[in-house]
Amino acid sequence: MTSHAIEDDVMCHQADDDRPRDKMALLGALSPMWIYAAYELQRTWRQRCEEVIKLADSGGLDFKAGHLERDLGYRHYDRELRAEQLRDAQQRPELVAQMRIDLRRTEIGFTTLEFIRVALAKHEVSKKGSKKPPIAFAPGMARRNQYCGSLEYEMSYGGTIIGTVTRRDIAETIRFIPETENPSDEALASFRAYMNPPDIDPFARG
Repeated sequence: MTSHAIEDDVMCHQADDDRPRDKMALLGALSPMWIYAAYELQRTWRQRCEEVIKLADSGGLDFKAGHLERDLGYRHYDRELRAEQLRDAQQRPELVAQMRIDLRRTEIGFTTLEFIRVALAKHEVSKKGSKKPPIAFAPGMARRNQYCGSLEYEMSYGGTIIGTVTRRDIAETIRFIPETENPSDEALASFRAYMNPPDIDPFARG
């Protein structure tokens, strides 16, 4: 049974006298695991795209592919695959151009997912450029959303709740990646500022 199906079943029985507490507990364990897996998949994909773009900009695609293709004395299938991907990018510049667009198109959804993942895994707030990330507020706490049965997590910074997101929200964001529009520079700048507020010293005197 998938997480989606379990969420539906829990929602259908949330008003029962004897609620399915075993499935509610299962959701509490499966939802973070699903978030970790979704994060790692997107993180790896974005990292690969960023590497290809960097190599394309520096003219290093051929050198990197050649390095991966060198004889090791045995077959390394993943190295061969990576080299093949780099050769494709070298021969088809339109792939690199599409990667630039796709990184922009997926930034908002991925950053939201990353925020939740870091809170769950590290008990920290995902804050770019911070040498000492703030401590997350109640990072493991999640409530069941009354409309879809999915666990809902708070996105908080200090004493401010900047939003909430359910596991299903994240899943829908991933599902609709092929239809996601390329955001404007203004939209991305606004989102980045929203997700990365300035440091506030609660003991500072004005």
